[in-house]
Amino acid sequence: IAPESALISQSKRLLADAYVGLGKFDLAETAAREALVVAEKINERVEIAGCYRVFALIDREKGNKQGCREWFKKACDIYTMIKSRYELAVTRYLAAKSGIYDDGERSAMLYLAREYFQSEDVHKFVEKIDRELNARPKVEIKNIKSDNHAPVFIAASPKMIKIVELAENVAQSDLNILLTGPTGAGKDQLAKYIHYCSGRKGEFVIVNAAAIPDSMVESELFGYRKGAFTGAERDNPGLMVEADGGTFYLNEIADAAKQLQVKLLEVIENKTIRPLGGITKRKVDIRIIAATNHDLEARMREGKFRPDLFHRLNVVPMALPPLSDRSKDIPLLTRHFLEKNKVDMSDANQKTINDFCRFLSNRNWPGNVRELMAFIDRLNVLAGGDIDLMLRLARDGSSTEREILLNILNETGWNRHETARILGISEGTVRNRIRQFDLKRGSSA
Repeated sequence: IAPESALISQSKRLLADAYVGLGKFDLAETAAREALVVAEKINERVEIAGCYRVFALIDREKGNKQGCREWFKKACDIYTMIKSRYELAVTRYLAAKSGIYDDGERSAMLYLAREYFQSEDVHKFVEKIDRELNARPKVEIKNIKSDNHAPVFIAASPKMIKIVELAENVAQSDLNILLTGPTGAGKDQLAKYIHYCSGRKGEFVIVNAAAIPDSMVESELFGYRKGAFTGAERDNPGLMVEADGGTFYLNEIADAAKQLQVKLLEVIENKTIRPLGGITKRKVDIRIIAATNHDLEARMREGKFRPDLFHRLNVVPMALPPLSDRSKDIPLLTRHFLEKNKVDMSDANQKTINDFCRFLSNRNWPGNVRELMAFIDRLNVLAGGDIDLMLRLARDGSSTEREILLNILNETGWNRHETARILGISEGTVRNRIRQFDLKRGSSA
């Protein structure tokens, strides 16, 4: 066997793992360093990350918590980049067991590892992780029902329930999250929900990544000092200072300018910023959530998105399916939007509400949750909050005041009095609107 081969590197790294298991950390460090020399010469990234993992466990034994965290992070970064999901899950499990992370980060790593092992039916690890999760109290998630202003995320379908569980379990960690899915699927709302569950005291700052041109990246993100450029008449703290202690939500990240991608990567790696015209850097404590409806991996292949930034953002991927793949959510979403519109939800209206939910569940919603919400909002305005009329209008396909009036007139045989009763307006108003819209028997919508 060649002395500089993947097999030699792997054998030495496995020997280091065995020494760690036996508690012989000096021997483990020697074997891992020998393995790393070979792995780096042949760029065997799986083994490089494996050696970093050994170093993390050695530093934990030495009581060097910062070194331990850094080695685990470097190992996870490599495994994420090369898509070695099994090794990534093992590393997260070992990191969570190390005792150097707070409950939020520990819970997040265990849950992410468990999700992978469960998907691959690796029962041995699932059982181990369940024991770890049960060994300490679960991370407490705020009760959204206790706060009328709290963001909610509606989920009834199995796919969405799983996403909500993941969101709640990673919320109180600092792990970056990448939300993907079609327009209107609920990415913005999920980001707000994660921020709420995180317990972070800072602001939830929304940034449209596509709207920041290269020339304004530093001043927008990092702020500037008075006199830094022409027109800088006062200090401006910038968006990242605004988000300090909170969540920095980057929407439309796939369309971020090249300079923005570079600066984001610097902040993620260093957690520091320096305003334009400033001399000193300052630390920022931000949690980054990014979102896109594009295929970021395709953008990388086209050279439009940096692979290193993608891997830094894609630590916790969450892919939201279209509404057509989670039809069980529609009745709950419909009731939620009716309540937001202050529609009477009393027992007397429950039959109509159930019919309304069933009707909407059988429709296609290419615009996803956003289209469903807009449709219900529009019907509510047109029907004045009358759920019976909302159902009637939905079935008629009416979407404008003219269409509504014409459809009701045709239903009543152009009986103005009955039309007025159904619409909850005066007969005189009905006659005025007939003239206003120039309606006649036989008129088309």
